[in-house]
Amino acid sequence: MNWVRISSVIATLFFVPVISSMFFLKFSRERAKVIFPLASGIILSIVFLRILPESIELSSSEKVSIFMFAGVVISVLLDKINLLKGEHISNETLACWECDNPFSLQIFLGLGIHYLIDGFFLGGFLLSTDKFLIFLIPIFFHKLVDGFILSVIYSGQSIKRATMFITLMSLFNVIGVLFAYKLLGFSKAVSIFSPLSAGILIYVAIHDFIPYLKTINDFLVFILGAVISLMLGNLLIH
Repeated sequence: MNWVRISSVIATLFFVPVISSMFFLKFSRERAKVIFPLASGIILSIVFLRILPESIELSSSEKVSIFMFAGVVISVLLDKINLLKGEHISNETLACWECDNPFSLQIFLGLGIHYLIDGFFLGGFLLSTDKFLIFLIPIFFHKLVDGFILSVIYSGQSIKRATMFITLMSLFNVIGVLFAYKLLGFSKAVSIFSPLSAGILIYVAIHDFIPYLKTINDFLVFILGAVISLMLGNLLIH
C-alpha cells in the first residue's frame, strides 16, 4: 500500500472537517450555504458517471445495485439512530439539533459512531480504488460540509472548547480508515467498498444537500458543481 495515499486519505478525513469547521465558526455560516448546491452537483456527477461505472467493471451490476442500496440503508440508519435528539439543521435558522448540551455524552457517542462508519467505508474506498484523485473530490466536499455541520452543533461555545470536541470527532474518521486498511487484505473488499460508498454519497448529496437548493441561483451552482467535477475528472484521467 502506498503510504502517500494512506496519509492523504487520513489527512482529508481528519483535517478537512476540522479546518472547515474552524472557518465556519469564525466567519458567517449564512454565506457558506452556497457550498451545499456546489457539493451536491460535484458528488452526484462523480458518483453516477465515475464511481458506478468502475463498480460495475469490478463486479456484476446486480451486486453493485445490492451494495449501493446497502450504502443508502447504512446512511439512513446513521441518520436516524445516531443518538441525537430532534432533526437535522434547520434550513431557515441554521440552528443546532435542538441540543440542550452539545458536549453531552449522548451527542459525542452518536457523532462518533457516525464518523467511525463514515471513515471505514469512504476511507476503504479511497484506499482501494485505482482512480484515487478523482474519487477524492466528492469525499473532500462531503467532509467540507461535515465541518459546516460540526460548526453549527458547537456554535455558541468557546472556540477552544469547540475545537477540542470537533478534533475528537474527526479522530473517529481516522479510526474508521485504519479499520478499513486492515480489511483490505480480504480479496473482495475492493468491489464492496466502491458501491457501498456510492450509496452513502448519493444519500448525503440528496438528503443533506439538495434541500438547500431553493432558488434558480442554487440550481445554477448545482450545475456548476457537476461541470467542474466533469472537467476535473477528464483532466485527472488524461
